[in-house]
Amino acid sequence: MRYIFRLFKRNPIAFVISSILTLATMLSIIASLAIIMVAILAPRILQEDFSEKTGFFLSTEKLFVNIISGEVEINNLRISPPKEYNESNFLTAKRVKFKIDPIKFFNGKILITEFEMDAEHLNCVKISAAKYSIRDFIYAFPGFAEFADDDKFKSISMMIEKIDYIDKSDAKIPLRWTSKKEFNITLNDIKSPTLTRKIVGEALEESGANFVLQGVNL
Repeated sequence: MRYIFRLFKRNPIAFVISSILTLATMLSIIASLAIIMVAILAPRILQEDFSEKTGFFLSTEKLFVNIISGEVEINNLRISPPKEYNESNFLTAKRVKFKIDPIKFFNGKILITEFEMDAEHLNCVKISAAKYSIRDFIYAFPGFAEFADDDKFKSISMMIEKIDYIDKSDAKIPLRWTSKKEFNITLNDIKSPTLTRKIVGEALEESGANFVLQGVNL
């Protein structure tokens, strides 16, 4: 303590500046370590939080989170529905990429500002009048993440090669439909939720998959 006091007495200005710089360096190192730890833990946190909030199970070959830019990239995504659907996959995608608000993420909220998906298969299964996988997923998803308001949401791009619909509500006569062609949509200027829903609906109808939103009120 005497040594510190002597340094301060000898050159107060230099001592204060040196102390501030040392403190800033320490805080910078601590912040960097915190960011690295969050980046390492974020993928696992996202996976566990996804299953807990939606009831669907997420597995992936690679899940990368850049906590500074808010970029999230998922390769070879598999989403499985709850056990009662008895189906291996609800959605399979080669790549999903989206941006989240980093500040909101640190506060425990996932707010998506950009979204891009290149998917292989969407498997919609209805097992009763009250249980439809796509409806259950759409209604549960906001518990995990939300899309930003129109003024902050920049773009959405989705391509799904094949969409199936299986109606198992009558076990004796299961019904099945398959999309006629790939579902493809890109929106760079989202002006209103109503217009967005209309455009998505038209794209689903064009691909022969208008059954996707059956019984779903958005």
